[in-house]
Amino acid sequence: MTVRDNILFGSPLDARKYSRDVDACGLLADFEAMAHGDLTMVGSKGSTLSGGQKARLSLARACYSNADIVILDSPLAAIDAVVQREIMTKCIETLLKTKTVILVTHNPDVINAESVNRLVIVDANSIDVQNIQDKLRSPLHADFSDKDSQSLKEYDPRIIWAYDFDNLNNILCHPNSLV
Repeated sequence: MTVRDNILFGSPLDARKYSRDVDACGLLADFEAMAHGDLTMVGSKGSTLSGGQKARLSLARACYSNADIVILDSPLAAIDAVVQREIMTKCIETLLKTKTVILVTHNPDVINAESVNRLVIVDANSIDVQNIQDKLRSPLHADFSDKDSQSLKEYDPRIIWAYDFDNLNNILCHPNSLV
């Protein structure tokens, strides 16, 4: 299977959309470095991808699928901070802006992004939903309950961000699910 096949995942190629999605996911430089670009074979009989490349490839596949609901489990964990900010801006906050995004992460840079409008904090015995519009945003890397924070702007209510999910499947499948 090629890198392109992995992103298309059986969908027909729309060259414009494909180019936009791979650019937003920070894959263009990787394609240039690969011997056959996005036609490079990957998997058991092909090239080996780094953790960051795998994460960005998966994110590009999610974008290309045009799903209404996108669930991302730590998609930026294996990606350096500079590329992470670019992907947040170009992909998650722009391409996926009209989608419902559930993002599972422990990364305070992601949690404190301006597009975050709702946090669902899951501990062993509790679920706490915080509508960011009604609260003060904490500074980066600070506790979420910090009252000395800056005022919030309005956020797109379709983007849902989750924090610290230990068992996402049980939460999403529970009949009284909050997400």
